[in-house]
Amino acid sequence: MHDADVLCDRLALIDNGELLLTGSPDDLKVKYGEKKLKVTLNHDNNRVYREFDMQGIGSDSRFLDLLKSDDLETIHTCEASLEDVFISVTGHGLSPSTGYED
Repeated sequence: MHDADVLCDRLALIDNGELLLTGSPDDLKVKYGEKKLKVTLNHDNNRVYREFDMQGIGSDSRFLDLLKSDDLETIHTCEASLEDVFISVTGHGLSPSTGYED
């Protein structure tokens, strides 16, 4: 799936001969990914993790306060991989040896 993500402008997901969906890798990952941010803080030499919904993030006072905090280490979006998309759509993953995973 990594190669498809890097090399393809558009792709089709097919499972058991059935065309399930088509689109660009970026569009599919956005559509099937979580719309959340994960924040890592270093609070008293302990890592603390927080998640925030992106809906209304600009007015979330807890998130805005963290942006001003010296404890802030990282902020990441929760973008799906193409394998996550495949699993979400088919209900199973890919296995390198057989092509399918239970």
